[in-house]
Amino acid sequence: MLEQLEIDPLGLSIDSILIFTDNDEKVVKKLKTRGIMADTIGEVRKGLKSPLNIKEGKEIKEAPVQFRESPYTPIKKVIGNKTPYSTDEIRRRLEEAMIDVEMKRNRVREILRSRGLGIRQSTHHH
Repeated sequence: MLEQLEIDPLGLSIDSILIFTDNDEKVVKKLKTRGIMADTIGEVRKGLKSPLNIKEGKEIKEAPVQFRESPYTPIKKVIGNKTPYSTDEIRRRLEEAMIDVEMKRNRVREILRSRGLGIRQSTHHH
C-alpha cells in the first residue's frame, strides 16, 4: 500500500513521531483511543539481510536503502533558499528550538512510560 501511495515510511514529517517499542499493539491502541493516528510500519529484527524492513500487511519485507530527500526540497526549488536572518540569529533560534524539542521529547517519554507503553531510553545522544 505504501508503494502504491508513493509514501516513504521512513520519511517523517515535522508533525510525526517514530516510536520503537516491544509492544506496538498496545501503543497503537492507546494512541488511537486518544484520537492520535498511529500504525505499525515495521519492526526491529536480528538476522535480516537488510538494515531497514517495513511491514506490508502481515508480511515484513526489505525496504530499499536510498537517499531520502527532504519533502520540502521541491518547494525550496520554487521559492528559493535565502533568509533575511543573520547566521548568529539562526544559530540562536536553532539552539532555542533544540532545547524546546528536548523538553518535549522528555515529556512525551515520561507520559508514555507512566502509561506502561514499553518505551525505553535511547542510548543515542546528539
